[in-house]
Amino acid sequence: MNLTVFPKMGSPYDNGKYLSKPYRKWSFDRYTVFYVYHEERQLIEIHRILSGLSDYTAIIKDATSIYES
Repeated sequence: MNLTVFPKMGSPYDNGKYLSKPYRKWSFDRYTVFYVYHEERQLIEIHRILSGLSDYTAIIKDATSIYES
């Protein structure tokens, strides 16, 4: 419920790689929620809810293919 009232309460998620969406993460109990807040539409899009012990870098990846030269 707090997330709907304060959508920017989660910290920006930065895994050191380019992601096409500005993911945020918010932890509660033993879980971490990864979401995107679309401010212009006032919409929260939840992408993943993971155990707090998970390796996020292996799971949170961009669905968009990015080619390096």
